[in-house]
Amino acid sequence: MACIVSQPQEVGEPDQYGVIGHPVEHSWSPFIHGMFAKAAAQNLVYRLFDIPPDDFRRETLRLITSGIRGLNITLPHKQAAAELVKVANKFKSQIFINHGIQNVNAKSLMGLMTLAAAKGTELEFTTEGEDAKEAMTSLKQLFANKFGEKE
Repeated sequence: MACIVSQPQEVGEPDQYGVIGHPVEHSWSPFIHGMFAKAAAQNLVYRLFDIPPDDFRRETLRLITSGIRGLNITLPHKQAAAELVKVANKFKSQIFINHGIQNVNAKSLMGLMTLAAAKGTELEFTTEGEDAKEAMTSLKQLFANKFGEKE
């Protein structure tokens, strides 16, 4: 599904946007963004991208390098990230996640989403502060319990 909105005064290729999820066909995002684009006189295409968790990192990077202007992320990709943020925010300590050259605050959902870390990606956690040990223990439990996912 894609919603293409081209205004008569617009010339050239429309800007590309989309939502990533698995499944994603339930999303009303193309319709909603299409209505916004029409009201704001924007020239854009908003698409659904059904990307399984194992392909998340590769496909997200492919989309970004293909010139897509923006991506929203829906289930199940943000469920695990939201659960991690929820656990991290229970602690006073600073908690950081390192993935390659990226280092993000584990208490920030937006930060975590920039990692584009697919299931099975190796991450390095750092905790600093008065309850750092307890924070690390809780994070390890979260991963050991597979974020509460049912198998």
